[in-house]
Amino acid sequence: MRQLLLYLFIFNMGYINAQEQIRIIQPITITEADSVKRNFKVCEPVSEPYKKAIYTTLLYFPELEESKLKFKEKRLKTTMNAQPNVWSLIFKNRRKRTYVVRINNGERDSTIHTANISFNAQVGVFGHEFCHFVDYSERSFFGVLGRLFAYTSKKKKAAFEKEMDTNTIERGLGWQLYDWSDYALNQSNANYKYKRLKEEIYLKPEDIKIILEKNSN
Repeated sequence: MRQLLLYLFIFNMGYINAQEQIRIIQPITITEADSVKRNFKVCEPVSEPYKKAIYTTLLYFPELEESKLKFKEKRLKTTMNAQPNVWSLIFKNRRKRTYVVRINNGERDSTIHTANISFNAQVGVFGHEFCHFVDYSERSFFGVLGRLFAYTSKKKKAAFEKEMDTNTIERGLGWQLYDWSDYALNQSNANYKYKRLKEEIYLKPEDIKIILEKNSN
C-alpha cells in the first residue's frame, strides 16, 4: 500500500517515470522532502548540499522504500561510489538491505566534488547509483557477489556500468545523466586519467543523447 501511495505521489507531483524525460528537474520542496523521508529509510543526517538532490531522485525509485540508505562523505579517487552492506547481504531480505553511498568531498583537480555540479547533474549521478541498488535488490547474495566480482575485469565493469546508465535513462533521468556526463568530460577540471576512465567505462554524452533521441521517436 505504501508503495502504491508513493507511485501516486510521484504521478501527482509531475515526476513521471521512465516514459517521460524531463530536461530540467526542479528541487522538491521541504514539504515534499518530508513526505519522501517518511516513505524511505534514509539515515540522517544527510549533508545539506545533497539533501534535495537525494530526495528528489528517490521519487524515481519506489522499490527502495524498504531499504536502508546511508550517505557518507570522504576523500575518494572518484566522484561517488555505492555498495551494499555485507552484513545485510547475508542476513536480511533482499528488499531490506542496507546500502551506502560514499560522496567525494575532496577538492583536488583529479576528481570532481559533487557539491560543485548542478542540481540536474547531481540527480543524474545519484540516479545511476540508485540503479545499482535496484539491481542488487533483485539478486541473491551470490548474485550480488557476482556483480561485484565483475569489477575485477575492465570489460565486464564497463558493461555493468553502461547497463546502469541505460537503466538510469529508462527511469526518466536521461537528461540528468547527460548533464552529469557532459560536465565530467567537457566542463570539469578533472585530470586526463579521470576523464579517460569515464569515457571507457560509462556512456558518453553523445551516447546518452542518441538513446534519448531514439526513445523520443
